[in-house]
Amino acid sequence: MIRPRRRFSPFSCLLFLALLLFGAIIVILLLRQPWNLPATSDNGAAASALAEDARQIAFMSNRDGDWDIYQMTLSTRETVNLTDSSADEAFPSYDFSGQAMTYVSNADRTAESDLTGYTMAADGSSPRRVQSDLPTILDILANGRLNWDLVQPFSGGPVFVSLRDLNLEVYRARTNADGTANDVNLSRNGAIDWFPSVDVTGGQVVFTSDRDGDQELYLAEADGTLRRLTNDPATDVHAVWLSDARQVLFYSERGPLLDGGQTVLYTLDTRDPAAQPASLTGGPVSLEGGTPLVADVQFAPGGGAQISLGHDGHDWEIYYTPAGGGEAVNLTDNDFDDLFPTWRPNS
Repeated sequence: MIRPRRRFSPFSCLLFLALLLFGAIIVILLLRQPWNLPATSDNGAAASALAEDARQIAFMSNRDGDWDIYQMTLSTRETVNLTDSSADEAFPSYDFSGQAMTYVSNADRTAESDLTGYTMAADGSSPRRVQSDLPTILDILANGRLNWDLVQPFSGGPVFVSLRDLNLEVYRARTNADGTANDVNLSRNGAIDWFPSVDVTGGQVVFTSDRDGDQELYLAEADGTLRRLTNDPATDVHAVWLSDARQVLFYSERGPLLDGGQTVLYTLDTRDPAAQPASLTGGPVSLEGGTPLVADVQFAPGGGAQISLGHDGHDWEIYYTPAGGGEAVNLTDNDFDDLFPTWRPNS
């Protein structure tokens, strides 16, 4: 008996296509969930360590159309926009208590002004412009917030910024043979000295200072020698080391301004006295042999896990490496730039 060939009606075909489309949407949504970590060779161990790490970090991102400051809880990757405004906010740092934060903003930018410093509570409340006046200094002293921006290197004592001399200076914490503390002033100047970064060897510290009239980059060598790295009328600020302990990555206003979420980064070879800053238009930074470099490696206060900055070939991302090493996990896996992370103390 020959059975008649079954024909699919137009309605059946549409239903089948609709089911396929629905299934594809479900798969895409599942893949976008925060618990879906990027594949790594050590994904199980890294995911387990991350799930147990309830500390927080802050960073800047242009994911909402301009630069804002975000705070992330590592274990859940819950991320909160702390500065959701029409202005651009960048370069976050915490005080030692982890209860207050400083950053810079272009909210007051005019033809005559530059980026200005702001402070706020760590939850984003009570933002206010930092003024170089007695009331501001007294408020900082009254709240015991003398020390800021703790950077823990792989070796050597942590580096930080302090107001103990009633002006911002960069210090390195050292311990004497008898166990007593001996903080060393690395910047040694009455100007504003801030935004320190330590290379992976722990020996060199780069920071920003306005001692020569505008914001420029300076290098404190392991022997205490100070050397100016940049010399330009435009602002050069917030340098971080690349993992070759030779180049620094920094923001400069000699090109596009920090407006509207633009990525404006430069690199500089600190070992070449004749080197000039090179504009980084995107793409990973590499050694001569093509080995990708990471930037801004920071160990958690007291040691352990580390965060770092890297380029995935499309945009800048923030990575987490568990204590003991292993493959890094991309914390900010999106199509936008996420830059300059910092650990929140006591989180």
